[in-house]
Amino acid sequence: MKHQSCKIEYIPDVSKDVSSSEEYKKLVERIQDIERLVAQCQADIHRCKDAVDTLSKDEIGIFRSFKAEIIALLDKREAQILTEIQRRRDEDDTILQNLITQSESMKTTTEEMKRKLSEIESNPERLFIWTKRFQDQVARLQSAVEEIQKKTGYREYEIQKDAIVEAVLNSATGVAAVEDIPGIELYNILIFIIFY
Repeated sequence: MKHQSCKIEYIPDVSKDVSSSEEYKKLVERIQDIERLVAQCQADIHRCKDAVDTLSKDEIGIFRSFKAEIIALLDKREAQILTEIQRRRDEDDTILQNLITQSESMKTTTEEMKRKLSEIESNPERLFIWTKRFQDQVARLQSAVEEIQKKTGYREYEIQKDAIVEAVLNSATGVAAVEDIPGIELYNILIFIIFY
């Protein structure tokens, strides 16, 4: 109280009417405003949290649905490709099986011819007759063998990967990516409230 250079106000004197002062009323109003803003901020935060949960669940559902579409497409293409491979295999197998049957028949015929010639080898007259008889048959067999040689083989094929799908597989994002949508972001709302 004795410091003359300082303006001193005695608290018991100045505090008597503080509850009815403008300063006190404004302070209470500001505190109430802050309480209202904090409550609004908390409500906004909870709404944002709920939105974040809902958004993540929705986007996960969308992605899984997209994944299911991709898998269904791959399953369909797999069935088509396997069917095409089986068709080609069956065609080639049928051709080769026919060639086996023809070659087995020709083998049986040549064995019979050799057996017959071996049986009559000691009889020159009969050997002469059968030699003449077998000439035409041997010529037909020779032509048939040449035909079998031409047809013996198979078609080669390979799976050709789709260039677009290959590019997708080699891309950094693959089949999908998570991207922000431009607009108000959570931290912007909080900054606005703090500086209000």
